[in-house]
Amino acid sequence: MAAATVCFFVVDERVFSYLRENPQKWDRALWVQALKQLGRGYPLIWLLLAWVWLTGKHKTVIVCLLSLLITLAALTVIKETVRRPRPRDVITAETKVGDKKAIFKSWSFPSGDVASVFAAGAVLVFAMPWPATIVFVACCCGVAILRVVVLAHYPSDALGGAATGILCGWAAICIRNRYPGIENIFKGRERMLSLIGVILIPILIWRLQGLDKLIILLEFYAPIALIIAVVDRRGQLNKI
Repeated sequence: MAAATVCFFVVDERVFSYLRENPQKWDRALWVQALKQLGRGYPLIWLLLAWVWLTGKHKTVIVCLLSLLITLAALTVIKETVRRPRPRDVITAETKVGDKKAIFKSWSFPSGDVASVFAAGAVLVFAMPWPATIVFVACCCGVAILRVVVLAHYPSDALGGAATGILCGWAAICIRNRYPGIENIFKGRERMLSLIGVILIPILIWRLQGLDKLIILLEFYAPIALIIAVVDRRGQLNKI
């Protein structure tokens, strides 16, 4: 959070001014869109459920899902307390005539996308080999950069989101250590429930976000799920 504070006073306005005057277009590439979706929650949860369905290992995923629930609660409280406008909403408010309060439908600090991926990452680092950990951390940082580039957040929002996610992931691990029975909360039905999620989430993405987002899920994240299963069968993925 110290880094986020420094960014708030020193970096945010400079980055905002630069991106406002020099809008970026490279974020429209398909692979960048796929990376951007990782922070939205649906692809991340789908990957976790696919992991359970393909491998039968559910303990790490239960803790990951718990960390995401804690993150959602923390984000709701912090966002409604701070109520910082998003950079792009600030631009819209400066140019739009009418009820400017209606423009601010969501708040900027901290970044929810960044918090989500870092919350899962804080748990997954204990279950993945170091090469996969490096790749996932790079993806988390990529999500943070993209949220700033598209003017959805200031740099301090991204850093605050990362800190929030890591703390929530750590909290989930602490809860698991104190109440180990939480790993078996679904009493052997984990694989069946995960299969339901693997089927339903793509349908929801298609209906709520459009066919293009569904294609991204199937084209980019389905192969990742299969790679995870192959790596797991070789005994390179551990439990927490």
